[in-house]
Amino acid sequence: MVRKNGRVKRVLPDETKEERFVRICSSRMSRVLTAMDSLKHLSSYYYGYDQSQVDEIASALIDAVDEIIQNLEISLNSHSGKGDVTKIKFSFSDKDKIKNES
Repeated sequence: MVRKNGRVKRVLPDETKEERFVRICSSRMSRVLTAMDSLKHLSSYYYGYDQSQVDEIASALIDAVDEIIQNLEISLNSHSGKGDVTKIKFSFSDKDKIKNES
């Protein structure tokens, strides 16, 4: 099946909803964990940051994870949970200060 964006939706024959969930979730979790690992590398001495920036990153990550868990639990209980974690936007509140310090 081809979606509106031109990408092919991969549906395996005889795949249950649970099997599809595990297949897709495994792939997405791998990408998420890889991205989180790249954030960890920001702690090297090549970068400068302060505690408020660390707090903002932590808050954004916690908010996103909380929304994912909430959506999964709602869907598990009602099979109608529709949320959009992409509505959570991250940006440093003092990004203008950061630009001026560069």
